[in-house]
Amino acid sequence: MLVFIDRATGEDHFSDAFAYEELYGGAIIKVKCQWGFYSDNEDIQLAGSNPSAEEEETGEGGETKERKIDLVHQFKLVECTYMNKKGFKEWLTDEDNLKRWKKYLTDDLQEKDFK
Repeated sequence: MLVFIDRATGEDHFSDAFAYEELYGGAIIKVKCQWGFYSDNEDIQLAGSNPSAEEEETGEGGETKERKIDLVHQFKLVECTYMNKKGFKEWLTDEDNLKRWKKYLTDDLQEKDFK
């Protein structure tokens, strides 16, 4: 399985289980997602398991499911609400981020030189 990781934060964003398309030479990746109803307390069942042979569930009451995008639910992505245009520019020009991007670019250029 191929997992795409954010170069800036190191967090997982999505995997190749989702249909995706690379745009602008791979600078932007467009991922196909779907809406669905999900619960944070879902029981995970393995393939081939027999739920009727398992213990009977206790009546916990009706749990409501929330409407979410499948990619957001699977990878537990969180909306960035604190970021506006000015905040984004400040984040890009932050010293730590500049060092991280410079390191990535030099490593990437050195890697291409060796190939």
